[in-house]
Amino acid sequence: MPRIREALRAFNETVGDRAQMHLAPLVGAAAALVADLFFRSNAQALVLIGLAVTIAVSEARDWTRHRARADCRRSIAGLVRGMLDAPLDLTRGDPLHLGDYLTLRRLAERGRAGAIGMVAGFGGPAYSLAEALDALALSFETEIVRCYGKMRSRDQARVDAFGDALKMAASAPGPMADPPPGTDYKAMESRLTGALSAALIETVAAGDRLSEAFDASAHRFASAAREAADITQKAREWDAAAALYANALEAVQLVHEGGEIPYADPDELARRLREARDIGLRVDSVSYAAATDPVREAHRSITYGDLFDALELLERIRRGEAQTAEMTRVRELVDRTNPDLSRLDSLRR
Repeated sequence: MPRIREALRAFNETVGDRAQMHLAPLVGAAAALVADLFFRSNAQALVLIGLAVTIAVSEARDWTRHRARADCRRSIAGLVRGMLDAPLDLTRGDPLHLGDYLTLRRLAERGRAGAIGMVAGFGGPAYSLAEALDALALSFETEIVRCYGKMRSRDQARVDAFGDALKMAASAPGPMADPPPGTDYKAMESRLTGALSAALIETVAAGDRLSEAFDASAHRFASAAREAADITQKAREWDAAAALYANALEAVQLVHEGGEIPYADPDELARRLREARDIGLRVDSVSYAAATDPVREAHRSITYGDLFDALELLERIRRGEAQTAEMTRVRELVDRTNPDLSRLDSLRR
């Protein structure tokens, strides 16, 4: 029904435009015919020919304008979709390389979930985000200059709504890049990330409304492709989590070989820890890269935080560089592998 109403509205506007465009020549023709009737001038044929020519020229000019507007609508819709789904270059203060896959749409999802703080922290991250959003806003203004004046007012309003929301999002993280001394950082972060999240959510919503209104078929196709890509990404992450869990499970099972841990035999314990650590270090690199950050961190806590640290401390005890009492800490680290493995297991479900 909404699409039908939109089509009828567009049809009515077109009819109205045509009526306004042809009103002047029709009135002129009627006046000429009246003059011919009362003053016996033989101008009927000339009037009709002039009317036909005027309407034909007006139709051609309006059709050209209509085609230009349609091309502009499709062009701007594609531009906006590209901006919403293009990876952002968030390199400053980004050790996890979040900018390799974060987009405006994913930032809005993070904002909706209350998790925007990771990419909008004080200093470098906030500066990098503000810089990236500023660049997008400037690029948008530059790209629409050629088309904006050709568009109807309702289409201009949709363009303005997207541009204004994007500018609002770009301005939000700026104050966090260089906060003044004495700032209540926690309150400031809460206020600014809240404003940023709201602006990002509105930017994506305005962009989707524009895309659907300007090029409905391409919008539906892009939405379906994005959904398929998200499903594929989720499946890839699930497979990666399963691979990391299997690797960690193999390492932990080796430590618990035979159902017990040989704390009374430091040499045997060192052998098991060394082999288990090596198993963890040999995890498939492709799976590790495809896994989510929490899954990677859980796997790392087993390989490095538990096995690696326990082995290093045990070797120091064996070399006489640490007190035998430190064996209690070795036990704690080794015993921690089971709960850490359970945490990794929960993350992959």
